[in-house]
Amino acid sequence: MKKFFALAFAAVVLAFGVFQP
Repeated sequence: MKKFFALAFAAVVLAFGVFQP
């Protein structure tokens, strides 16, 4: 379950990087 949480966090960070140039 920890791996999934880490993956979700990475997805959020990646999304922030994409939304904010």
